[in-house]
Amino acid sequence: MIGLVLMMILITADAMARYILHQSLPAVYSITESYLMVVVVFLGMAYTHYKDDHIRFELIVSKVPFGVQKVLNIISHLFALVFFTAIGYEGLLLTLDAWITKASTGGIVSVPMFLSYIWVPLGSFMLILICGLKIFESFNIEVPKDKNLKA
Repeated sequence: MIGLVLMMILITADAMARYILHQSLPAVYSITESYLMVVVVFLGMAYTHYKDDHIRFELIVSKVPFGVQKVLNIISHLFALVFFTAIGYEGLLLTLDAWITKASTGGIVSVPMFLSYIWVPLGSFMLILICGLKIFESFNIEVPKDKNLKA
C-alpha cells in the first residue's frame, strides 16, 4: 500500500508540475516504473497469496470432493513453489549482477538498479515460504505456535 501511495503522490505531483510549470519532474517515470511497480507487484503477490485472495476456479473446484480439492491445492502450491523458486533465483542473479556492475538508471537522477531488482527475489522468497506453509496446512501438520514447545 505504501508503494501505491508513493506512486499516487509522485504521479500527481508530476501532473501538477506539468500543468502549472509546464515541465515534468525528473525521474518520476523511471522511479514509478522501475522501482515502485516492482515493489507493488511482487510484495502484492505474496500478500494476496497469504490472504488466499487470488483468482481461482471456484465453480469447478467446488463441484469436486473435498479430498480432491485438497490434492489440487497441494499440486497448485507445489507448482507455485517451483515457479517462484526459479523466478527468485533468476531475480537474485540479476540483483547481484546489478550490484557488482553498479548498474544504474540513466538521466538526470541516477538510481542503482539493484534497488529495483532486489524486490523480485524478496517477493519470491516470501511466496515460497507461504506456499510451504500452505502445503503443511494441507497435510494438517501443525506448526508449533510457541517457541518453547517441542515438535
